[in-house]
Amino acid sequence: MWGSALCSALLGLACSSVATTTALTSPSGFSIGFTSACALTVVHALIPRKTPGSTSTGWLLLNLLRLTGVKAQQLDAAPLVGQTVDATQDGRLDLATELAARLADTYPNLRTATAARVLVLQARGRYAEALMLAMPLAGDPDQTPQEAAVSFAALAGLACATVEDGQLDAQLGLNTATQALENAETLGYPSYKLNGTLALRELLQGNADRAISLARLSADSCDDRLGRADDLATLARAHMAAGDNRAAREAIAEAEKIVPWWPRVATTRSRLDIA
Repeated sequence: MWGSALCSALLGLACSSVATTTALTSPSGFSIGFTSACALTVVHALIPRKTPGSTSTGWLLLNLLRLTGVKAQQLDAAPLVGQTVDATQDGRLDLATELAARLADTYPNLRTATAARVLVLQARGRYAEALMLAMPLAGDPDQTPQEAAVSFAALAGLACATVEDGQLDAQLGLNTATQALENAETLGYPSYKLNGTLALRELLQGNADRAISLARLSADSCDDRLGRADDLATLARAHMAAGDNRAAREAIAEAEKIVPWWPRVATTRSRLDIA
């Protein structure tokens, strides 16, 4: 990871140098503008910072090799965590469940390992169990504000999904989700990444039109396969609640092209087939 960050920094500096040389030898409005943009981009990437949404190249270069304790343990666990997440993304749930069990045995208290286990349970539709694992993460007093923001965002989504599936009292679950959403945003979690959870909450509260708008926004901006499919499932269910089964079928067909086995996608398809 450190080597990749170094290569990225060197390549960025090299591109900036080439652009600067070109601008000096053949000055033009385009070359000067391009050089300025290139230089600013590289400088911005090299400023050390770590937020809930990203980690800069500069932070990796200056801090990665100095990590100890839990942070270093997270790097040790990263290959197994990555395999678990990849297996889940690919729909190989038996393998993912086996890997999650290894994570539980080897890294029972590690945040990244627990997060991967939560994902596997969610992929199995075992929302209540996933929620029980996620709640201690959000309440961990030793986590950084960035980690807390991610934890609260995940907790909010799980609480809504658990309510929708009938595994949690609606009032309790929605209150939990609302508080978690507020905490995540206060701690700096990107607001646009919360649109999917906000859409599901609106749907559970009976606001189908608002849910449709938020779910579409989230699906269009989501860069995660499972998250996008989940947003499209919410969109389909919102259209169903609004009485537009045709639009619902279009949305769920779009989701099925991505992850047809995802629990909320499969369940939504079953409801549409009955309707």
